[in-house]
Amino acid sequence: MKKVVLFVIDGLSNRLLEALLREGKLPTFKKLIKNGVKNASFDLHEGDPWVNYFLFRREIKNEHGLGSHSRVPSWTTLSTGTLPMKHGVISDTEPNAQGLEFPISRKNRKKRAMWEIISQYNKKIGTIGWIADWPPVKVPEYTIVRMADMGIHVSAGAKPCSYENFSLDKDFLSNNPVYPDWLWKELKKIHFDSKIKNFSPWAKSTEWAFSALVRDTIEDSLYLEWAKFLLKRFPQPDFLTICLYQIHSLSHLFWDCLKIEKAHFKGFSHENRQKRFGSCIEDRYQYLDREINEILKLIEGHSIVMIVSPYGMRRSRVTKKYLHLNALYEKLGLLKYNAEGIDWKKTKVYDNLNPWGIFPMRKGFIKDSHPEILFVKLKKSLEKIKTEQNEKLFLEMDYEKKDRSFNLLPNYRIIHYATKIFLDHKYFFLKKFIDFIPHYSVHSPKDLTVIISGKDIRDAKIIKSRMTTLDIAPMVLSFLGIKYQDKDMLGKPIFEF
Repeated sequence: MKKVVLFVIDGLSNRLLEALLREGKLPTFKKLIKNGVKNASFDLHEGDPWVNYFLFRREIKNEHGLGSHSRVPSWTTLSTGTLPMKHGVISDTEPNAQGLEFPISRKNRKKRAMWEIISQYNKKIGTIGWIADWPPVKVPEYTIVRMADMGIHVSAGAKPCSYENFSLDKDFLSNNPVYPDWLWKELKKIHFDSKIKNFSPWAKSTEWAFSALVRDTIEDSLYLEWAKFLLKRFPQPDFLTICLYQIHSLSHLFWDCLKIEKAHFKGFSHENRQKRFGSCIEDRYQYLDREINEILKLIEGHSIVMIVSPYGMRRSRVTKKYLHLNALYEKLGLLKYNAEGIDWKKTKVYDNLNPWGIFPMRKGFIKDSHPEILFVKLKKSLEKIKTEQNEKLFLEMDYEKKDRSFNLLPNYRIIHYATKIFLDHKYFFLKKFIDFIPHYSVHSPKDLTVIISGKDIRDAKIIKSRMTTLDIAPMVLSFLGIKYQDKDMLGKPIFEF
C-alpha cells in the first residue's frame, strides 16, 4: 500500500516559485514536478464558485465580529475537506474570558481532520506543526502541534526571542505540545543544531530577532529537524504531514524587496531595506528546497509526495502612512543602538513587532523591574510631544482602559510632512519620523499550489481540473485506499495521472 507525505507551506507564491524554477534555484521542487504533476495558476475572473475565493472574500461574521478572510479557516478546509460553515472555524482567534485574543484550537473544529479519519483505518499517522490542532490528537504514532497555537504572543513585558538565548521551555511554554508524552523529552534534546544557528544574516540580526518572526523561523526549522529525527528513529508512518509558516510571514513584510517586484516598489522601498532583506524570501524558498530534499532521502521509494499551499501572496495596491516610532524612542533616549543593532542593555522600549519602524503603534517591550512605572514615564514623554499648533502627537485610546498595557496611539489626523513637532526643546519636521509605504503583500486566494509526485504519477503533467482546498483531504484518503463518505466533504480526488 502506498504511503503519503504531505508538506503544507503557508503563503507559497506560484509566481515566485516559477521564477526560481526557471533560474534553477529549486532543484528539489523541479525534480518533484518532473516526476509528477503541478497545477496551473487559475484566474478567478472565469466565474467559477471557487472555494478559495469564498474563504477569503466573503465576509462571514461570528459573534465576535471576526471575518473569514484569515488563514486558519482555509487551513481547516484543507484538513477536513469541508467549508467553514460546516467545520466551524471562521477566524484565526477568539477572545478568552478577559477579552484577550487567543489562537483557535482543535476544540473549535466541528469536523474531523483527515489524519483523524485515517487513524480509524488501522494506519500510522505523523502530524507535525499543523495550525489550530492544539491540544495534540492521540493518533497511532505521533503528533506535534504548532507551538505558537498554545498561546504564544509577543506582548508588553515579553523578553526578546533570539537565537542566542532561545529555549524551548521558555519561549514556547512548558506545556507538552506532543503526543505521546514521552516523545517531548527526546525532541528537546535535538532542538538546535548548527544548521539552525547558521541562518542568513537577515535572520541572525539582533535587531530583527526579537520580533514574532523569529518564532516562525525557529519553529519551521525545529519541525524539519524533528521530522528527520523521527524518520530515522521510527518506521515511516502511512501518512506524514509537515506544516511550515515562515514564507508567509516574510512575504507579508518583505515582498517589496523581491527582484520581481523591484520596478513596482521603486521609490517606496528604502535602500537599507533592499540591502538587508533583499534575499530573505528567496533564501527561505531555497532553504526549504534543501530541507525537503533531506527528508525525501529518508522516505520509502513508493511514497507519494505532495506539496500544497492553500493560498499564495501577491503585492498589495494599498499605500499607508506610518509613524516611525523607534526613531522617536531613540530621540527620547529610550532606545539605543550599537554596531549589532539594538543595544538591549540600554534599551527600555521599542516598537516590538516591527523593529525597522514602519508600522503603527503596538505594545512595546518594557525592560524594567516595575513596568507600570516605566509605562507612566513613557506616557508622560510621548504626551509632551506637540505640534506648532499645540496638538498632541499621541492620543489616549479609551477603549483599552480595561487593558493595563500601554494605550497611546498616534494622532494620524495631524500627521503629514509639513507638520512640525516640539521635541527636546526644538522644532522638527514630522517627515523625519514618517514613512509612506505600501502594505507590501496580501493573501492571494487564487494562488493555490499543488504538486504531487511519485513513481505512479505521470511525469510533467499539469493538473487541468479546477482544484480547490476542498480536494486535498479526499485525494489523500484516495491515495491511501480509504473510501470515506461524508456529505459535507465537497471535494473529490483529481485522477489525471
